[in-house]
Amino acid sequence: MSNNTLQFITPKKQTTTPSTIDLYPSDLYVPIFKLLHTVNLHSEFTKKLTHKMEEYRRDIMPNMVNFATIISWGCNLGIGLMAKKSKNITLAALEKTSNWHISSKNLLEANEAIVALLDSMPINAVFKEDENLLRSASDGQKFMMALNSIHANYSSKYFGKEKGIIIYSFLSEHYPLTYTTTFSAGDFEAWFIIDGLLHYQPVLTQIPKKKEKPIKEGENQENEDDMETNRLHSTDQHGISFINSALCYLMKIEFQPRFKQIHKVKLYGMAGMPITQQLDYQINAGNNVNIKIIEEQWDNPSVLLKRLTSYSNKHPLNIALQELGKLVQTIFVLKYMHLEDLRRIINHQLTQIESMHQLSDELNLGHDGLIRFATKEELLVMARSKQLLINSIVCYNYLYQTQRIIEASPEERKEIQKALSNSAAFAYAHVNFQGEYDFSDEALNDILEVDMRKAMNLEL
Repeated sequence: MSNNTLQFITPKKQTTTPSTIDLYPSDLYVPIFKLLHTVNLHSEFTKKLTHKMEEYRRDIMPNMVNFATIISWGCNLGIGLMAKKSKNITLAALEKTSNWHISSKNLLEANEAIVALLDSMPINAVFKEDENLLRSASDGQKFMMALNSIHANYSSKYFGKEKGIIIYSFLSEHYPLTYTTTFSAGDFEAWFIIDGLLHYQPVLTQIPKKKEKPIKEGENQENEDDMETNRLHSTDQHGISFINSALCYLMKIEFQPRFKQIHKVKLYGMAGMPITQQLDYQINAGNNVNIKIIEEQWDNPSVLLKRLTSYSNKHPLNIALQELGKLVQTIFVLKYMHLEDLRRIINHQLTQIESMHQLSDELNLGHDGLIRFATKEELLVMARSKQLLINSIVCYNYLYQTQRIIEASPEERKEIQKALSNSAAFAYAHVNFQGEYDFSDEALNDILEVDMRKAMNLEL
């Protein structure tokens, strides 16, 4: 309590003895195209980059051309600049790949191929707090536009008088980026959370809830409502809404946002269990929830969820979800205030995705970091190419550390696992995004030669 304002201290994770293992030796320096090639050998993500026309659907461009095109989009270079930077790849090949084989849908499927590999690898367990839970987080990253676009908007806080977009990403606890989309900087991030959660549907083993009494012979066994929630999703303040709390509850996902000002969050009661203003410390109490309208709308089909944004705020289903969301959020806020470890884990999840944004910035190599794509499809291709590059870095790190563990002694294995559990799987200091300098004699074949005698006597 400070100045009659509710405040909480969140503990840091208990530190263990630092590992002496160097996860990525100083002599390890991997060109990004070689990294993509390695990941593709095991995930075959380029098989998803088929031709847009049905009659040519089986056609796939050579892998090196695919890699160069993805880098040109994901690093904000553009294919023209990429062609100038590349050896043995022509502008015509990059244009063909970009126009006919790279789409937001194809890239979504290519990312899914890498995520499926990451999900299947045993090494992902070292990054999880609990192997029976899938934790995830989502957050937006703002980018300024170099071109006018109807899909960008002003944000004086971040862009001054310029326009920008948000790349909104979903990151699982074991580090795959499972979904990415883009929208105007003026849009509310909470609107886009359900899209990402619906897109990624991993197979999870459900565990029965703990029973106070053992089930007797002849009694009903566990049904779906008797199972523990094993998906948890966190966002920052921008992702919070009653609708998201309600929909996540209906999808059996525990919505665990981080509140910026917890003392301002209203708590809601229900008939017989009201929440009232307290005199000894500050609680922001709201009205009781309307249980009747929740009961009336409970059996409406889930397909209506996709149409909620077109409904008036006064639509009964919208009101019912808002009321349900108040209850769900109130229960969570009480847990959030009571459980220190819950707050720590939520902070950790959001810190992970904020750290991923640093890698995203590192990849934004071209045009002084300004986005030079304007259409919705172009922006999605750019964002999902960047997503694929990040997922490939995570996957390469998985593969590299897995091979180290295979070759290590039992004691070394323990040290590697301990070091990994205290690290981030998208470490990238060992990755060369910029390509390599060519000091071969062949590189000097077209060197600029100037007749200096004529140059010095040039009349202008």
